[in-house]
Amino acid sequence: MQLFNEIKNSEEKYHSLYSSMREGVALHEIIYNQSHEAVDYIILDINPAYEKITDLKRSEVVGMKASILYGTGNPPYLEFYAPAAENGEPTEFETYFEPMNKTFHISVISPSEGKFATIFEDITDRKQAEDKLQITLLRFYTILSSMYGAILLVTDKNRIEFVNQAFCDLFDLDESPQNLMGLNADVMIEKIQNVYLHPEEALIRIDEIVKKGQPVKGEEVALRGDKTVMRDFIPIYVDEISFGRLWHHMDITKRKNTEKALSDLASIVENSDDAIIGKDLDGIITSWNNGAEKIYGYSAGEALGRNISFLIPENYPDDTSLMLDNISKDVKVFNHETKRLTKDGKIIDVSITVSPIINSDGLIIGASTIARDISHRKMMEDELQVTLIKLKRSNSELEQFAYVASHDLQEPLRMISSFLQLLQMRYSGQLDSDADEFINFAVDGAKRMQNLIQDLLAYSRVTTKGNEFKNIKMEEALEQALVNLKISIEENNAIITHDSLPIITADYSQMIQLLQNLIGNSIKYRSDKNPEIHISAQEKDTHWIFSVEDNGIGIDSKYSDQVFQIFKRLHTNEEYKGTGIGLAITKRIIERHNGRIWVESELSKGSKFYFTIPK
Repeated sequence: MQLFNEIKNSEEKYHSLYSSMREGVALHEIIYNQSHEAVDYIILDINPAYEKITDLKRSEVVGMKASILYGTGNPPYLEFYAPAAENGEPTEFETYFEPMNKTFHISVISPSEGKFATIFEDITDRKQAEDKLQITLLRFYTILSSMYGAILLVTDKNRIEFVNQAFCDLFDLDESPQNLMGLNADVMIEKIQNVYLHPEEALIRIDEIVKKGQPVKGEEVALRGDKTVMRDFIPIYVDEISFGRLWHHMDITKRKNTEKALSDLASIVENSDDAIIGKDLDGIITSWNNGAEKIYGYSAGEALGRNISFLIPENYPDDTSLMLDNISKDVKVFNHETKRLTKDGKIIDVSITVSPIINSDGLIIGASTIARDISHRKMMEDELQVTLIKLKRSNSELEQFAYVASHDLQEPLRMISSFLQLLQMRYSGQLDSDADEFINFAVDGAKRMQNLIQDLLAYSRVTTKGNEFKNIKMEEALEQALVNLKISIEENNAIITHDSLPIITADYSQMIQLLQNLIGNSIKYRSDKNPEIHISAQEKDTHWIFSVEDNGIGIDSKYSDQVFQIFKRLHTNEEYKGTGIGLAITKRIIERHNGRIWVESELSKGSKFYFTIPK
């Protein structure tokens, strides 16, 4: 009797516990076929919580087969229940009940062979929270993947959750991001610490993040290899739960260099002696440098916000509107000379260059004006113009005088020379030797004077008697020059060669004279060898360069400019006959054609004369 009471009390105790459980509990028994294969199961009992969860009454399910209860030939979850009932090993799984729109965690235990109990735990809220967390993390990883810069995400367990390729590249890591994910973060720190210029300081800052979770945002650090990075260490929370920390490094080397360049440029602008003024398209001044204050006299405070037109003198046209209109059409203004008014009422000459100010969208939002005070230059130009007019008049008068003098001197000189020659012919040998010598000196002097006057006349006629410029063949001009020099060429056994010569726009007669003078000069100042002279031409963008090269005695380089001066001779008349005007005439011809002439030479190494003719 006592044993029966103890058993009864034990059953009541467990039944009370079973009935009071929050989880749904059901007792089942496996049904086997003749081959001892589990084919169904019977519901032996359920607790009140099971009734509440499933909306099934105890009276409706106890003793029912699962196949009949659920109306299916395949009793649900038999594949989990049968092994647990046979082996006695507990199992668990999660399932979704569509009618109730709930998710359950089911634990299966077997108190005896062939029987089992299922414990239903409603995990719908937890699953929804997990799904929400998963979506949040997915969005977070998507954001991380699209972020610019080097990204490293470390969990609270110090595990690398995410790292991108930019991080590996910044710190020269050989591993791919996939190989680094899942590693302990300490491994990463060990790999990157030597990349910092001051690794000890960098590690201390990292340690603060790890231990205290304190964010460090916008901190600049230097890396080896002249790189500067901006790094952020930020604690990450998901639904107010600590998830880990984010390391974000951005290479700002280019930005720092750009900032320095802009700073240097700003310093140049601010300290420029030129007035550099910024204004919007309405002409309102937005920037005003020290140069503007020096030139116009107004401080930045006095000028900013005002319309640029206050610098226009009265009774002068306002050219600012036209320039701003051009700028708005992206038409730049270069070296526009105009007048401006200073603070003290002085009108000055300025040269202005105006360029558009373009915003990040490519739109023209204003204009930058660089103005230079050219008052002194304009004054000097005016003085120079007056001097040039006087000089031109003086040159004209000198040319006229030289022409008249040389022309009018020829007749009396010709008479003197004729009578001297007649005197020499009739009385040579009839007087004493001194008289013969005096007569010879007088005749020679008269001839030299006649040659000098003729050359001076030719020099003056270069500009006064020049012909119209026409298209001419330089090869034809050369041929005529060689015809004129035929006797000299034959007497000196000179060899004259030339390359193909172009058609140019010039005075034909003067080109003949130019070539004749240069070639004759090369023959005259020959060396012991037979003269070899070569003429060539080289085409440039805007002009032709001609050259006349010889193998003569050469010229000391210190006299390379003097040889073109009128009456300038490097040898005595006894060494080489002449007046010293031939090269001066060539220089005057080239200047009339807006070209230039020069010589490259060394003593005993020949000479090469160059001259240019514009296209």
